[in-house]
Amino acid sequence: MNLSQLRYFCAVCKHQSVSRAAENLFVSQPSISVAIKNLEAELGVTLFFRGSNKMILTREGEIFLKKARTLLAHAENVVTDMRDLARRETHIRIGFPPILGSFFIPFFETSREALLKNHPHVTLEISEQELQELPNLLEKGILNLAIVNINRGSYPSLGKQTLYQLPMMLCVGPHHRLARKKIVSIEDYKDEPIITFKRSSVVAQDIVELYAKFGYTPNIQYIHSQGGTIESRLMRNDGITILVPGLAIRHPDIVRIPLKEPIINQVGAIWSRKVSQPGEIAAFLDTLRQFPIPLP
Repeated sequence: MNLSQLRYFCAVCKHQSVSRAAENLFVSQPSISVAIKNLEAELGVTLFFRGSNKMILTREGEIFLKKARTLLAHAENVVTDMRDLARRETHIRIGFPPILGSFFIPFFETSREALLKNHPHVTLEISEQELQELPNLLEKGILNLAIVNINRGSYPSLGKQTLYQLPMMLCVGPHHRLARKKIVSIEDYKDEPIITFKRSSVVAQDIVELYAKFGYTPNIQYIHSQGGTIESRLMRNDGITILVPGLAIRHPDIVRIPLKEPIINQVGAIWSRKVSQPGEIAAFLDTLRQFPIPLP
C-alpha cells in the first residue's frame, strides 16, 4: 500500500467513476483500476460495487475511506512539518586545531558566502581549539563538527568523514641546495636540520614516522609554534621542513618539492554520535568535500 493508491481510491470515491478520477488526477484509467485491484487484494476485501455508471462503496469501502483520508491528512502534515524544519535556521559550530585552523579559519571566512550558497538557512560559528579538547567539546554538544587530521588520533566513539587528501611536501628556502630538485627522496634530505612544530604535533609525528620507516632519526633542530617563524628560518637557510605547504607555509619564495616517499594527510570532519545533529550538517559536509581548497 502506498500514498498514490490511497489518493486514487479517494478520487474514485469522490467522483464515483474511474474515468473522471483519472481525468482529474491526470493519470491513465488503467493505472487507477490496477491500484484499486491491488488495494483490494492486499486488504482482502471488496471496496466497490461496480455498476455500469457508478462505483459505489461497499460497507468495507466506507470504513477504509475514513482511514485513507486520515492517513493522507497525516502524510500532508508530515510533509508540512518537515518543510518547516528545513526553513529553520541551523547553527553549525565548527572547531579546528591550531595548525589546521591557521589555514581553514581564514578560508572559511573568505569563502563563507560561496560555501553557504546552497544552504541559505545555515549559519557558521568557527573557533580554534586545542586538539585534545575537541572530542570532549563534541560529546558535550558545544561543537557540532571538528576538522582534524583523521589519520591521526583515535576517535572510536565519534563519527568521521574524509573531506580532503593533502600531500605533504619538502619546503626549503630559494637558495637551499635542494631548491632546484623536481622530487626528493629521503636520502636527499635525511641529514638536513629540520624546522617543525612541537613534537606532539601531527606534523612532527609524521616526520618522525617517515624517517623511522627507513631506519633514520630526524635531525630536529628548531621547534616553533608559529608558521611565520618557520618561514623565516627557511628563508635564512637554517634547515628544511615537511608539511602541507598551504596549511602553515604561504611565503611565495619558499620552494615546495614533492616527496618520493609520499605522506598523505587525510583532513576530515568528526562529530559526536551521541548528540542529535541537524540533517543540514550532512548536506554541508557534502558541499565541503566538493569545494576546491586554494592550496599552493
